[in-house]
Amino acid sequence: MNNNLSHNELEVMPAFWWMYNMYALARNSWKYRKRDNGKNRLQHIEFDTYAPDSMEEVILGRKLLEVWTAKAWYRREGVDFSAMDNKELRAKGRELLEGERSRVDSLDVFGENMEKGRRNVRILKVYDAYRSYGEMLLYYGMRNVMNYLKAHPGTDFVAISGMFKDRRMREWENLGEAHCRHQVGSSRFLGRRASQV
Repeated sequence: MNNNLSHNELEVMPAFWWMYNMYALARNSWKYRKRDNGKNRLQHIEFDTYAPDSMEEVILGRKLLEVWTAKAWYRREGVDFSAMDNKELRAKGRELLEGERSRVDSLDVFGENMEKGRRNVRILKVYDAYRSYGEMLLYYGMRNVMNYLKAHPGTDFVAISGMFKDRRMREWENLGEAHCRHQVGSSRFLGRRASQV
């Protein structure tokens, strides 16, 4: 994030660390796992950057980029989009983000509900961020499939596919964050737990 005082805008670049410093992401996962010296582990604590709740945030981020890109396009073209629902906006945004870069790079894309003020929140490198989020999802999925196959050598892709018939868990509760807020007003991360939707 960058507080651009000359334009009175907040500038946000989604997927910044993925695009410019993957090493830091990998190092953080390793560092926090190494520091966990507890002998009696009663609760599984997820230290990996690419955890299920993080990937749900990535999916949401892609959807928001689709909506905001569509709105930027319609604003520039002078089209009233107030009657359009998110499904229509996402379809247009997806079309733009999966098309030619120049069509997206020429837009002024603004985020919504990102801060309480009235100033614009400009989204930077939208085209790259959208693709980076897609790469993250692919990386996460393939890494987990490969880890599962390594842990269960007799399993094949057909068997794995059968495991995904149920809906995925979409909402996650950060137990550590809630506990710390209650105890000391902090928002430190301690652990994650799934809740079925």
